[in-house]
Amino acid sequence: MQPTGTVTFLFTDIEGSTRLWDRHPHAMQQAQARHDTILHQAIREHQGTVVKSTGDGLHVVFPAAADALRAALTAQQALTAEAWAESARLQVRMGLHSGEAELREGDYYGAAVNRAARLMGLASGGQVLVSSATAELIRDRLPTGVSLTDLGRQRLPDLARPEHVFQLVHPSLPADFPPLPSASAGPHNLPERLTSFVGRQRELEEIGRLLTDEGVRERLVTLTGPGGTGKTRLALETAGALLGQFPDGIWLIELAPLADPQQVAAAVAEPLGLSEQPGGRPLPVKLADHLQRQRVLLILDNCEHLIEACARLADTLLRACPQLRILASSREALGIAGERAYRVSSLTLPPAENGQTPDELKDFEAVRLFVERARAVKPDFNLRRDNAAAVGQICQRLDGIPLALELAAARVRVLATGQIAARLDDRFRLLTGGSRTALPRQRTLQALIDWSYDLLSDAECVLLRRLAVFSGGWTLDIAEEVVGFEPLEAYEVLDLLEQLVNKSLVVILPTAAGRRYGMLETIRQYAQEKLAESDEAVVVRRRHMIYFRDLNYAVFREVHDLRGDEHFRRLIGERDNLRTASAFALEHDLETALAGAGQSTTRHTVITPPAEALNYVEQALALAESRPDFSGPEAQPERIRLLAGAYAAAAGAAAGVGLNHRSESYAQRGLALAQQLGDAEVEALLRWQLMLSNVFLGNAEETERQRQLAIALADQANSDYFRAIGLVSELLSPAAAADPEQARASWEAGLAMFQQGADAWGLATAHQAMALVLVMAGQLEKARNHAQRAVRYYHEYGESNISNGASTLLAEVDRARGELDAAARRYRKIAQSWRDFGHFGALARCLECLAFIDQARVAAEPASDDPSRLQHAATLLSVSAAIRRRHDSTRQPREQVEFDRGVAAIKGQLDTDLFAGAWQQGQTLDVDQALALALDPANNLS
Repeated sequence: MQPTGTVTFLFTDIEGSTRLWDRHPHAMQQAQARHDTILHQAIREHQGTVVKSTGDGLHVVFPAAADALRAALTAQQALTAEAWAESARLQVRMGLHSGEAELREGDYYGAAVNRAARLMGLASGGQVLVSSATAELIRDRLPTGVSLTDLGRQRLPDLARPEHVFQLVHPSLPADFPPLPSASAGPHNLPERLTSFVGRQRELEEIGRLLTDEGVRERLVTLTGPGGTGKTRLALETAGALLGQFPDGIWLIELAPLADPQQVAAAVAEPLGLSEQPGGRPLPVKLADHLQRQRVLLILDNCEHLIEACARLADTLLRACPQLRILASSREALGIAGERAYRVSSLTLPPAENGQTPDELKDFEAVRLFVERARAVKPDFNLRRDNAAAVGQICQRLDGIPLALELAAARVRVLATGQIAARLDDRFRLLTGGSRTALPRQRTLQALIDWSYDLLSDAECVLLRRLAVFSGGWTLDIAEEVVGFEPLEAYEVLDLLEQLVNKSLVVILPTAAGRRYGMLETIRQYAQEKLAESDEAVVVRRRHMIYFRDLNYAVFREVHDLRGDEHFRRLIGERDNLRTASAFALEHDLETALAGAGQSTTRHTVITPPAEALNYVEQALALAESRPDFSGPEAQPERIRLLAGAYAAAAGAAAGVGLNHRSESYAQRGLALAQQLGDAEVEALLRWQLMLSNVFLGNAEETERQRQLAIALADQANSDYFRAIGLVSELLSPAAAADPEQARASWEAGLAMFQQGADAWGLATAHQAMALVLVMAGQLEKARNHAQRAVRYYHEYGESNISNGASTLLAEVDRARGELDAAARRYRKIAQSWRDFGHFGALARCLECLAFIDQARVAAEPASDDPSRLQHAATLLSVSAAIRRRHDSTRQPREQVEFDRGVAAIKGQLDTDLFAGAWQQGQTLDVDQALALALDPANNLS
């Protein structure tokens, strides 16, 4: 059994093993084996347990510190006495530390483990380092001949508290080793760290290389980024890691408390022991003379409010002092020759979607920082399954900004993580109460961003708050049009935007389509509050709404002319802005809300999922139906047309989530209005919706009638889009069975129209229709080919859910060919996607097909008397029936036939009570439980 409570950890590592393995692999293979034998024997002799291998070394735990020391001594004696080959002479470094650690699934976690590993990292090959905690436990129990040499207090990489370090000394072991890395440090005034440093290992290495590599021309590195991203802490950690590389000193100059630019030179001179004398040489000159022949690193922290003074002084010193290096932190670069601006990004974040396990979340820096700071105020805090989603959400919504995460973590003292996440819409009031010793602007998130905002010019303030109207970013041309109005001019937006980028309040978002801009959500929320406080909020939001209304309409026209794919992809990139504009329209401009809904097409599901779109358009319709100026006898024709278009949108959205009866109802109501106006285009759209509803309701004659009417209207409306759809859809008409060659020819003509317009969506729709017909005809290989093409074309839009229909057909092909495992994998994956999409009828169909697969497997194993698979199938069929009933989703006729046959077969094979129990269980499950049952048949949901 592994020890718990206060234990002692031993970490070992072979010095220079990478080089040895590279140069002498054969010799190293033998040497490594001998090394392992020696260490494992010493560990066993002294009651140690190997936790795990760590590269070439070991992580070992002992219940008693004295045993750990004896094991290290025994191992080093044997390693020293070993007759190693000259090409593989091994030297092993070791570290010992005692403390409490958490034992979880055979591994140890906690500060004691980290401290032992970092202590070992300071040692040289053949050296054993011992922490003060271990030294205290064994001071009176040292083996004969052993002593501990005091090496003083040392900084350990990544750890806040220094460690008092001792070296194990014995006559049989080497005693002379190089000074410990932190012991060889030159003079400095770096503060002692009071908290651990989390993550940023890549940044530490890159910045350290920039400051020490003689091949790098730039001798000034400026860390830039928004407030709270940890620029100061990163600068201090980098400097701590470089102790010893600047023999004449590393000096921190804290500029935040200064208000007068004239004080900058004096602040730099103070730690160097210099001062300006009345009538003497100017201080910058004295500084240059003093540093001219010294290898010094200056840290100019928080330069943004004194940017010009800092730039002038840095330029003067770098020109006069060839060995000088400067590490600055600022919202913006100093802008002088010889500078390397290094943007400090937020900590790494988990994906936006939930579902990560606690162990997966721990891989992300933001999560690790939150957990560590939460433990500082609530020692029993742990990342668990019941709080993992909330912690991930907190890190996401706070953009991985370290200060924001630390302020949020402080709240776990009084709030659960779910409560913290729920209150982040009011983050500037929630995230207060930082350290009393911190600068005032670092005690609250509000004060931190106030500091940056107050340094902006009036024009920059205007632009920043106006830019908060955008969701998901913007391009320069959009910004010029939407926010470039008095007191700004459109031509000024570029220069002002560049200044906001330089000041780290706006970020550049790399995209394949070109340069795009955005804000961290925390900055955007702050700017939104500033916009709300101004007298121009409604004006800015209305201009935003009008721009995206017009963009949506232009793309709608191009789609209907079969030339809209390229522009529609642009619309996809603006989905968040479209949502924001639509929400404003619903509240302030009903005409625009109805127009936006009516100008959607089937491909708009890429932008707005049908369930969300249906909710929106139903709200707009409810408002319009309650207002006589839209729905009364006196309503103007243009408003009636908007209402008819909105009914068409409602019909399309309802069909998109399988609500075919509701879709038919909306289409009929819109049709009456379109006929009243004599509007061929809107009527054609509504006829297509009626055709689709009747396809899924199984009304073949009505399907064909509506299709023929829609084709005639397409000619009146002069719409190539409707013509192409009419040609392609002939495959689904009853006439196709009588004349399949003519239907095929029509399909090919429609396909050619979509190809000529480079319309990927139309091509996907055409191939999906052909795949459906071929599946029903039993031509499975051809069906697979067309379904795969449909999936490929759908994926050109960058979304997976929209390809669900074609992917479902691929699963149908697998099932029909008897490839049951492949079919089951597809159905399980697609079921989750249909759930996310909001199409519960399609989800129910996946559950039914999984049940049919269970039946087929039972049929293939007639000797088995285990009824569990049939019970599982019965439960799936039952829950699918319940889902369809709750969500008003009917089966197509061929689906109903297969369902009835499946239920009857299971009833005939299962005991009556077993069938009734399985069926009853299915009736009680909700959608998420049904998914869990489908994805994990062993899941016990009873």
